[in-house]
Amino acid sequence: MKNRFSTLDLQVQLAELKPRLTGMRVANIYDIDNKTYLIRLQQTPEKAVLLIESGIRFHTTEYDWPKGDAPSGFTMKCRKHLRTRRLTDMKQLGVDRVIDLTFGSDEAAYHLIIELYDRGNIILTESTYNILALLRRRTDSEDVKFAVGERYPIEASKQPSPITRERLEAAFASSKKGDPARKALNPIMECGPQAIEHCMQLHGFPNNAKVGKGLAIPDDLDRVLAAMKQAEDLLFEKLKAGDISVSATVVQYLPIDTIRLAEGDEAPVLVLDDVIPFMMKQFEDRPHIHLPSFDRAIDRYFSELETQKLQMRAMQQEAAALKKLEAVKASHEKHVEGYRLAQEANERKAQVLEANLEQVDRAIEIIRSMVANKLDWVEIAELVKEAQQQGDPDARIIDGLKLDKNHMTIRLPNPEAHAESSESDSSSASDSEEEEEEEEQKAIAAASKKRGTSSATDPFLTIDLDLALTAYANACNMYQHKKISAVKEQKARDATELAIQSAERKTQQQLQQNNVTTAVNKQRKIYWFEKFLWFISSENYLVIGGRDRQQNEILVRRYLKKGDVYVHADLHGAASVIVKNPRGGDVPPITLQEAGHMAVIYSGSWEARMPTSAWWVHHDQVSKTAPAGEYLSTGSFMIRGKKNYLPKVELVMGFAILFKVDEGSVARHVNERRPRGLGEASEASSPAVSRPPEPVEASSSGAGDASPVAAESEAGDSTATQNKNKAESQPAGTAVVAPEVPAESSSAMSTAAAMAFPDTEISVDYASATPSASVSRTVSHAQSEADTAVRSRMQGSKARLSAKQKRQLKKKGYTPAQMSSLTAAELQELTGESGEDSEGEDDQRNEHAQQPAVRGKRGKKKKKQQKYAEQDEDERQLRLDLLGSAGPQLSRADKRARRKEKLAAKQQATRDPSEAVLQQISSVTDRIMATAESVGLVTTEQTSKQEKIDEQIQAQEEDQLTYLDALTGLPHPDDELMFALPVVAPYGAVRQYRFKAKIVPGEQKKGKAIRSLIHHFCTETGASSAEVDVIKAIKDLELFRSVPGKIKVMA
Repeated sequence: MKNRFSTLDLQVQLAELKPRLTGMRVANIYDIDNKTYLIRLQQTPEKAVLLIESGIRFHTTEYDWPKGDAPSGFTMKCRKHLRTRRLTDMKQLGVDRVIDLTFGSDEAAYHLIIELYDRGNIILTESTYNILALLRRRTDSEDVKFAVGERYPIEASKQPSPITRERLEAAFASSKKGDPARKALNPIMECGPQAIEHCMQLHGFPNNAKVGKGLAIPDDLDRVLAAMKQAEDLLFEKLKAGDISVSATVVQYLPIDTIRLAEGDEAPVLVLDDVIPFMMKQFEDRPHIHLPSFDRAIDRYFSELETQKLQMRAMQQEAAALKKLEAVKASHEKHVEGYRLAQEANERKAQVLEANLEQVDRAIEIIRSMVANKLDWVEIAELVKEAQQQGDPDARIIDGLKLDKNHMTIRLPNPEAHAESSESDSSSASDSEEEEEEEEQKAIAAASKKRGTSSATDPFLTIDLDLALTAYANACNMYQHKKISAVKEQKARDATELAIQSAERKTQQQLQQNNVTTAVNKQRKIYWFEKFLWFISSENYLVIGGRDRQQNEILVRRYLKKGDVYVHADLHGAASVIVKNPRGGDVPPITLQEAGHMAVIYSGSWEARMPTSAWWVHHDQVSKTAPAGEYLSTGSFMIRGKKNYLPKVELVMGFAILFKVDEGSVARHVNERRPRGLGEASEASSPAVSRPPEPVEASSSGAGDASPVAAESEAGDSTATQNKNKAESQPAGTAVVAPEVPAESSSAMSTAAAMAFPDTEISVDYASATPSASVSRTVSHAQSEADTAVRSRMQGSKARLSAKQKRQLKKKGYTPAQMSSLTAAELQELTGESGEDSEGEDDQRNEHAQQPAVRGKRGKKKKKQQKYAEQDEDERQLRLDLLGSAGPQLSRADKRARRKEKLAAKQQATRDPSEAVLQQISSVTDRIMATAESVGLVTTEQTSKQEKIDEQIQAQEEDQLTYLDALTGLPHPDDELMFALPVVAPYGAVRQYRFKAKIVPGEQKKGKAIRSLIHHFCTETGASSAEVDVIKAIKDLELFRSVPGKIKVMA
């Protein structure tokens, strides 16, 4: 089994990683343990995590490794010098297993040297290889020391030397007979034992050839020399030239027939055994799998080995804690058993004393009389012994004297033991059950003897008597001890239950404190919408909402696209919610209701426990353009047109688990979430109700709250000061309704409103149970009505006559009264020009004629012409736009023309604000970028590169919207689960999920409640092992971040 890199592995890995990682910058550095480190590299839009284990390996990883609680000193030193620096070079020092990673360039460069041999080391040096920090200090010789301040000896690295016949003879001469050939050749070869074995088998040697067995020296020396030259060519020539294909990387497995997946399974467990960069001769008959790259194979191999180590560590900690728990249980059970045996012994002794009262009283009286005669205690013991030898029956029951305590010990025959012995003598044979009972009795007798108590099977009972009491009094005393032991036994049993419960609780706490990761899981793909509040509706629409003011701003500016729907609520703290609709068409009412539910839940309504309703508008009704004299803070938006109000929602949410399945399992889950009719809805949902915004008095203060909440702006005759104060008091994250603009013509205004914001009808085909929203927009008819109204207004209005037009009409014989009665259309027919244009020309001509000469202006104008002689008018205008200059002072006619342009732009923005603003921003941006390119601030390559990155990010977001079918709440037993996602959504959206729970406002902390839910999902829902693994892999931050406040979990 491979446990560290060989030189061949190192060279293949360098050849694969160098073109991929070179040029990336260091984002951060982490430590897993005292010898394993992670370097996070990134270069938009690519990212990579380089794992380095001192003395073992280095590769990129796709797994989520557990990081240390606090960075070590070496990690902090590496962060200080390497963070934000670019990885410029990766190379091997000679043929040693040493890697030199260069960060930065020239004198500002730093080197990270990784040693993958022996105990290993990681060394940080300057550009001159002076050591700044290292994992461990060591001394190779008196002149070579590895410590801070010393220079790393890169010139001492081993250089390749050609293989010769003399070197082979010396290697075999120093080996023993029966040693493997690869072991004898490995010291003089740099390619490693696997490549040696591969090349020897290619030259006809048997597998695992040994010196003297399959390899004769010196007869086979020429073949060995040819094989070793091929190994050198493989390592130094073909690999560097790129002639070896490492795309067919193989991970080897070792089958162990004795280990099964479960009892009764026939397939053996395949254990990781080796990993090689390409197929070798000795592994062709072994079970294996192919991976696309050696780097991925190394990552998988060592990650699974690490998982096995973590599992063993967790099992050892669990076994130690359980052993301690069992010891506590055994100790308490031992105490209870001792009290029970003491009761039985006292009862038995008392019964035997009662059966022999007279004899015991005589023995007590004998000892009393001797003590009363003041005989020596030694003499008393000798007299008792003589009486026993003479056969005195009263003296024979005395077993010992304890005159210091005024006690004596007697031995009386046990009637129960004599009865059992008589029965055993009368029986002819005993079966196996009786033998087992006898063995148990013997064990109990041995335990009783060890404790100093008597067993029912003992032929004699040893009883300790008080010489101050009679035999009957001693028997009563023993019955009293029996009662005391019974009380102690009951107390011990009660205490045992409490002690075991306490020990189990402490064991669980210890297991949680010592909780280690039992598996190294792959880093899952983070979707772009996970940074927001999100869920997938019951009809497979992605619904996202902002967590705060900044996210509300980003959400609308970046992600609100054509066809999407904006949902909000007139509540303190309500989130801005967007229903993504990339397929176009109308958003079904059930999805709108669920999105409104989300907007209400993430507001002050949850804590206040006050249900209310939300509203929705189209994407083109949301604008960031504030009315004149006002401004919109971060997270606030202007809503133009009518708001479509939704029915009131209940304060009920669902917490559920979504599973990401692989591509081969997606087909099983297509149409799990699809548009439904109202009759199919899990919860009754009424169609959206439309109503115009209510007017607000000019003197009202508005709905000024301190968080994202919908509010209507003031309208009417408010002054600029009042508007400014109102804008300052407007909270961030508010959606402001635009005030109604008075129209000159009611028909024209109504027609324009009909064109911009049409009436929406929601019809449900109950036969197909599919809701559809039809939008009636009579564009041509509305346009014709608008043109008619404009023409009638132009024909009915009186014309303004210029001096030139008056002269022309006077020549034609018109009187002043007739001139004043002419309309604009009649004037245009008579003179061929409108009064306003003519007046503008006259004003412009008069202005030029009346402008007085200013002293010094002619000289300044001449200098400007000389300075900007090579600059045309277009370039000059672009530079003024880039600098934000207002340009030259305009004449009255130019000002009037600019006012007309602004008025037309404002009317266009009123009809379609979002498109007008985007078009204006795009034009200004294009002009600025063109000017920047012309003056050399931005190159065309940088512009195209940034555009390419923006297109990739947008394409990635659009692609991820197609992954919704791969997220399922109903995993199939045959699905391959990649990872799990927690989701908080309206309960109707997760009603069909397998792992779900209903949550309502309550008093329980969300952390404790969600942990109990996860435990319930893993233990009491019949979840498979794969489902439990991916659920347990969810991080705590992902579990709690979307749960709204304090909750109560309902069934």
